[in-house]
Amino acid sequence: MNAPRYELRRDCVKLSEVGIAKRVWLISACVIVALASSAAIWITRKLLLLLFAGVLFAILLSVVADWINRRLHLRRNWALALTLLLFVVTFCFTVWMVGDRVSSEMQNLSQQLPVTAADLHEQLARYPLGKAVLRSMPSPEDLISHSSEVLRKSWSAAWGLLGVAGSSVVIFFVGLYLAISPGLYRDGFVRLFPASLRPRIAGTMEESSTMLARWLVGKLCLMCFVGVFTATGLSLLGIPLVLSLALLAAALDFIPNIGPIASAIPALLLALLNGPRSVLWVALLYLAVQFVESYILAPLVQRSAVSLPPALLISAQVLLPMLFGFPGLLLATPLTVLLLVLVRKLYIESVLEPGSFQRSC
Repeated sequence: MNAPRYELRRDCVKLSEVGIAKRVWLISACVIVALASSAAIWITRKLLLLLFAGVLFAILLSVVADWINRRLHLRRNWALALTLLLFVVTFCFTVWMVGDRVSSEMQNLSQQLPVTAADLHEQLARYPLGKAVLRSMPSPEDLISHSSEVLRKSWSAAWGLLGVAGSSVVIFFVGLYLAISPGLYRDGFVRLFPASLRPRIAGTMEESSTMLARWLVGKLCLMCFVGVFTATGLSLLGIPLVLSLALLAAALDFIPNIGPIASAIPALLLALLNGPRSVLWVALLYLAVQFVESYILAPLVQRSAVSLPPALLISAQVLLPMLFGFPGLLLATPLTVLLLVLVRKLYIESVLEPGSFQRSC
């Protein structure tokens, strides 16, 4: 009577040991896959950021092409070709208008800035408070010796923000091919997942594209506002290189919080040629433009586009540059938008609220 029970108990022990072994192997395999995936992402992080920038460019091309398609009733391929032509013509016109004048004005600035700094030094030396300020400032001889180098570095850094030529080529062609046939790449990516997960992956990709497009359109509107009002204000103040400074302010506005500060530095240097009062007015102009954009226009745009939690955005702007360098700072906001969509669609609605996806379908 006891033998069958003993054999049954022994078989149960063997089955439990087999189950535990399978679980250990499964957990080990998941850990190995997770570590390998993390290592692959870390090794290819710069390439992944370039691909993401290419995706943003493809979304921009698609948004403009769809708008042309609705207005002119053209086929999408023709609308996309017209969009590319507009981009190329705008870029060439900007380089032609800005390039020669920037080089000539920078030569004049490198010659006049040391003289202006010496005059400012003499004016400050007449007052007790000015003398206290001068003790913590370099002498005019130091400014003369280092002014040209500082100017070259500041302008090269400003223009370097527009991207390295090689990376720009990669971004351009990746975005172009994605915009030409988005369905081909989207369907190919979705087919990498099991059939049960494909509807959710496709929905996540569609929502991510929509949110990034809405954010991109809203950001471009704000950048246009910054460029137009900066050019208007600098023209009224008599600052040279108005077009170049306005384009720089609009381009650097893509980087929140840090970009506007960087764009104001060249304008303040140029305003120094007209005296301290001109520097004050230029600083007030940039502060006013950023105040109107941040507290009046941005909330209105975000109502129809996408609203980002400020604390999360600032955290991303601190963390991503530490991991990915300057490209991480440049793409911090769209990466945050993408992260919010992925967390909501793939974690909240799939794990915490699994029935919400079926109800929405």
